[in-house]
Amino acid sequence: MNDTHTKEEMHEMLESVLAERGISQRRTKIGRNIICRVGSPTDVNDLLRVGAHRAAAIMVMMSKEDQVEEDESEGTIHNGATLRATLALRHVIFKHPYATDAKGHAQPHPDLRIVLQMSHPSDYVEAACFTHEDGRRVIFPIDLSRFANSLMFNCAAQPGLSAILLDMLDFEGNAIRRRNAKNLRSGPRNKLGDCIGQKFGEMRKQFSAAAMIGIVRPGLPEHEQQPNGFGLCPDMDIVIQPEDLLVFVGPRPSLVCSPQMHACFGEYQAEAARLAGLHPDIEINRAKHGLTNSKRKRTLLVCGWRPVWETYPNCLGARIKEITSQRLPGSMIIFCNQVETDDFGGIMAAIGVVPAPGEPNVYDMQAPFAGIKIKHVKGDAAKPGVLLPVITEHTIDGCIVLGTQANFKLAGHHRDTRVLNVILLLRKLWLEKDELAPMHVVGENTVDITAKLALAPHRFGKGKMIAGELRMEHKPDFVNNMAVEARSLVQTLAYPHIESARAELFDDAETSTGLINVDACEYVPLNVPMKFGVVRTTVLRARGERSMCLGVLWGNGAVDLLPPHDRIVAFTKDDRLVLLRRVIKA
Repeated sequence: MNDTHTKEEMHEMLESVLAERGISQRRTKIGRNIICRVGSPTDVNDLLRVGAHRAAAIMVMMSKEDQVEEDESEGTIHNGATLRATLALRHVIFKHPYATDAKGHAQPHPDLRIVLQMSHPSDYVEAACFTHEDGRRVIFPIDLSRFANSLMFNCAAQPGLSAILLDMLDFEGNAIRRRNAKNLRSGPRNKLGDCIGQKFGEMRKQFSAAAMIGIVRPGLPEHEQQPNGFGLCPDMDIVIQPEDLLVFVGPRPSLVCSPQMHACFGEYQAEAARLAGLHPDIEINRAKHGLTNSKRKRTLLVCGWRPVWETYPNCLGARIKEITSQRLPGSMIIFCNQVETDDFGGIMAAIGVVPAPGEPNVYDMQAPFAGIKIKHVKGDAAKPGVLLPVITEHTIDGCIVLGTQANFKLAGHHRDTRVLNVILLLRKLWLEKDELAPMHVVGENTVDITAKLALAPHRFGKGKMIAGELRMEHKPDFVNNMAVEARSLVQTLAYPHIESARAELFDDAETSTGLINVDACEYVPLNVPMKFGVVRTTVLRARGERSMCLGVLWGNGAVDLLPPHDRIVAFTKDDRLVLLRRVIKA
C-alpha cells in the first residue's frame, strides 16, 4: 500500500520485476497472491481498510517520505514518516485488536512482526515499540545506513566480502536461515526434535550440506544472549531446548540430516590433531601475533562523506577500525571531502585520534593501531585539481567512493552519476601516473544498472608481483544499496527473532562475531592436500576464539562458499579462508 503510485502503475512495476527474476505469474499471481492498494501508510483509516490489524507481518518503507520531512525541517527531523506510520499502526492494532484475552485485554496477531526501514539512527524509536504478552518483540527498527557503511569499509579492507555477504543475506543458494529446534529432523531415525537435550557442538556434526553457525534462545533478553554464549559462533556446550532457534547457512530452508557425518567429523578431528602436531608453529604464531600475517600495509582513499558521521562520530570511528584492524603500521587512510578542516579535526578528537606532530591535517591512530595515519584533504573529489595531488603523492591501493557529500544532497540517480564520474577520474589519473600497484575500488549504487556500467574489464587470474607480494587486479566491488536494504529487510521479516544474531555481522562491539577473510596459513599448513572438513575442524580447534570456516577466497579471486566437506583442497600463500570469528576475551 502506498499513495505515490496508482494501482495500475504498481502492477506494471511488479510484472516487470517478476519477469526479470524469472518468477512465473502462473505461480505468483498479481491481484491474488500479490495485492496492491492505494492509501497512505500514515492514515489510520487507510490502514483499517487494508486490514493492517489482522496482518501477521508488516514492513514499513518510507525512506522517500522521510527525506521530505528531513528537508522541510532543515535536517532536524529524521525518520519522520516512518515513525508516523509506526504510531498509526500501533493505534490501529490496539484500537482494533486481532483478539482479546479472558480479561478483555487487546492481543495482536500471535505472529505479528513489524520491520521498520530506518534511513538514519534514532535515539527514541524504542519509545514507539511494544511487545507481545510473553515479552517477544513486535517492532524491529533496522538502521540500513549502518549495514551499507559497514559493508563498504569491510570490502575495502577485505576485497570480495561484499559478494559473500550479499549471498548469505539472499534466499537463493547458501543463505542465512533458521529452524526451530523442535521442528528440526535429525538423529538416526530423522526424528523431529531429536536434537533437544543435545549439545550444540554435537548436533551440528550431523549435517553435510549446511553449516550450523548460531543459536538464539527466544525467552532470553537480547542483551543477555551474547554473554550467555548464544548468537553466532556460540558456546558449543549449550544444551538445546525445544524453543531454541538454530541458525545455519545452507542451500535450502529444510535441513537434510546425514547421521554418517558424525563418524566423518571424528576422522576430521583426528586428522586436524595430527596436522596440528606436525605444525605446532601455526597455533603458536596465531596465539602470539593474532592476525599479523593477514594484515597488509596499504593506503586507502575515501572520496565523499556521510553527514551522519558529524552527528554520530563513533559511527565513523567504527568504520575506521574496520580498516585499521586489517592494516600494518605505515598504512594510511586519506579522506577527501568538503568538511571544514576544524570540523574534521573535532571529529577525529571525538574518536580518540590525535594530530600528528609537524604534519598539517594528518592524525595518528592510537594503540592498538599505532603507526597508522589519517589524512584529511579538503575539496571535491570529483574535481581533477583536488584528486591529482593525492594520486601523485601517494600509492593508492584502495578507494571507497561514496555518493553522498558534506553540505550537499543529491537524489539516488545523481549520486550514482557522481560515483561513476569519480571512478573514471581515478582510472584516468592512475593510468597517467603509470602506477604499478593495482587500485581496488569500492563504490555504492542506488540504481541496479550502475554496477554494470562501472565494472572494469574482467581481470581475475591476473596479478603483479610488487615487493615480493602478488597483488591481484580485482574488478571493483559495488555495494548495491538497494540489494542490501531489500535483503536485510526481508531476512528480518522472515526470521525476526534471530535479528540480534544476524546483526552481529554489522555490529561494532568487540564481542560480536565478524565475517572476515584471513590467510589460510593462519590455520592450516600450506601445500598439504586435505579434505575441506579437516579445514573446518582445524578452525574450530583454534584457541582464544570461536571461529567457523564457511569457505575459501582463492588467490585468483574466485569465491567458494561451503564447498563439500570431502573435497580435497591445498592452499598456497595467496589463498584466504572465509571465517565467522568471535574473539574470546580471557
